Amino acid sequence: MGIYKVKDRRGRRRYVVSKYWPHGSGRLRKYAPNYRSAQALQTRVESSILDGTWKQLRQELAGGKRTIWTVHSFYKRFLEEYCKPRMRSWRSYEGSFKSLNAMLGKIPLKEFQRKDLHRYVAKRKEQVQPATVNRDIAALSKLFSYALECGEIDTHPLVRFPKLKEPKKVFRPLTVQQFRDLVEAVDNPYLQAVIGETGIRKAEALSLTWKRVDLGRGLLWVELTKNDETREIPLSKYATGYLVGLVRYLNTPYVFVNSRTGTRWVNPDKPLRRAAEKVGLKVGFHDLRRFRCSHWLMQGVDVRTVQKLMGHSAISTTMRYAGYVCSHALASIREFMWHST
Repeated sequence: MGIYKVKDRRGRRRYVVSKYWPHGSGRLRKYAPNYRSAQALQTRVESSILDGTWKQLRQELAGGKRTIWTVHSFYKRFLEEYCKPRMRSWRSYEGSFKSLNAMLGKIPLKEFQRKDLHRYVAKRKEQVQPATVNRDIAALSKLFSYALECGEIDTHPLVRFPKLKEPKKVFRPLTVQQFRDLVEAVDNPYLQAVIGETGIRKAEALSLTWKRVDLGRGLLWVELTKNDETREIPLSKYATGYLVGLVRYLNTPYVFVNSRTGTRWVNPDKPLRRAAEKVGLKVGFHDLRRFRCSHWLMQGVDVRTVQKLMGHSAISTTMRYAGYVCSHALASIREFMWHST
């Protein structure tokens, strides 16, 4: 099977998908308006051959009975062809579409109107927070974008669809003492190393392998990142001390291993919650990442460096913590002025 470029009679560049059907049943040769559409068609053909539905697809592509895609039926195709091959966080779409399909799943894509989603938003916001509703809107909009690329719809019905206003959360990072108390309260050495001093995401920590850790130089490298960019992170003496004490298993390359099974650790949320309860805190893994980001800024590390260390794709994400850092600086200035007078 192949995808190649051609020019039509008007000199326009087009893409052609070429493939021989199984059992000598002929050849597919189909034009696509762009390369993404050609890739989508290629994926559909290969999938239909694997699951045995290629005859129906061949009939459809030949101008026979065409599938009438609904939101629910196209979601399954969207998940397999677009989300899973391109997104590590594709499972987050499942939660959104569970509620989206319940209310909007039966509507054909070509008949979907903005008022349908407005009705959904009006009902959904009575049940969940605005941020959750906005994630649902973004997920559905992405589905229609892919349907447009595949040629299943002619226009995108959700262009510039308004999102709900989300209330700004008050950011109160942990103090250094609270952070130390939390680490000491953890009864699992692997968890102590995870929440050490690096500020990496939970998924990045659990995917970390020993070949990406250099204890001699005090560095680790994160590869499986949210934005697919490898980054280098310096290790403090605390983080190095916890990592040195970890048991290394011969049958697994991962740093963080379940001591009972000898396999990669999946979810350490429960022991973290128990430790937080011991010291009277209510925190999750991401709160530890926020602590590290704000603490680096308070120590005078420039914003661009912190952005790189944290793996933020946009500087605006790092700047969310600037307000707290400014408050910290003002408090220090007031304390200095008090003692100097």
